[in-house]
Amino acid sequence: DDPASTVSTVLNAANYLMFDSSLPPREKYRPALKYYNKVLEIDPKNAEASKNKKQIEDIYESMGMPIPK
Repeated sequence: DDPASTVSTVLNAANYLMFDSSLPPREKYRPALKYYNKVLEIDPKNAEASKNKKQIEDIYESMGMPIPK
């Protein structure tokens, strides 16, 4: 498997959930966060995944909810 291709595919799925999906926030942030974590496992320096992951974590913190693993 090509790691760059995997990163691109998983990042696109995460970004779709985060920004384009019509799902309510409760249904899209958790899977998007999992995808961003997966991207960062493969590519720890991926700035886009890191930034968007932080945004989701900040949303959870602002709601006083634990950040999903």
